[in-house]
Amino acid sequence: MWRYVAQRLVMMVGILFGVLTITFMLSRVLPSSPVAMMLGHRPTPEQVEVARKALGLDRPLYEQFFLYLRNVARGDLGTSLFTGRPVVEDLSSRAAATFELTTYAMVFVILIGVPLGVLSAVRQNSLLDHGARTVSIAGMALPLFLIGMLLQMLFYGQLGWLPLQGRMDSIVLLDNPFDRTTGLFTVDAALAGQWTAFWDALWHLVLPVASLTLASLAVVTRITRNMMVEVLG
Repeated sequence: MWRYVAQRLVMMVGILFGVLTITFMLSRVLPSSPVAMMLGHRPTPEQVEVARKALGLDRPLYEQFFLYLRNVARGDLGTSLFTGRPVVEDLSSRAAATFELTTYAMVFVILIGVPLGVLSAVRQNSLLDHGARTVSIAGMALPLFLIGMLLQMLFYGQLGWLPLQGRMDSIVLLDNPFDRTTGLFTVDAALAGQWTAFWDALWHLVLPVASLTLASLAVVTRITRNMMVEVLG
């Protein structure tokens, strides 16, 4: 067991190093320069030189790469060129929303995907089995962003049933304030007894949760069905 864990840890380190290397190289070969993104249009040569020194772009490429690895190892992911804040702070401010979204999606994936895969395996070659496999193939073939766009076009653009984006309606949030203890809007609103805010936050989660659920449901259903068929055999 310990050998397996060690192999996985070594593999994880190798994958992480590869991702960091690819990310670093892409940031250096893309047409848009970080300096141009930071300074905007028509910067003076003096401004460009100061910005290059501040970002460390005046150093040799290997020095930039080792500096990049050192900063990542220390937890310093740099400063965002768009917000001007440290990247770690931007990630932290969105971590609660991401956790809330993925938790709801994971619950629905397990509650729907596992029973559907089991029923599909038990009733092989039935109408339910063919339908589940068709949904699985479609879900694995369609990219997540396309599923999200199609759901937005249908339920927001055509039917007008669901909100397009955001975590809550700004007017509802102003009229029903609550303490953001956990950062999870549905949990914080429920703890504060602000049920209008709770339902509004839940309503805003429907489209993104549905997108993630449909994308992951295909994989879970297919894996569950294949494992169940193997066990039954």
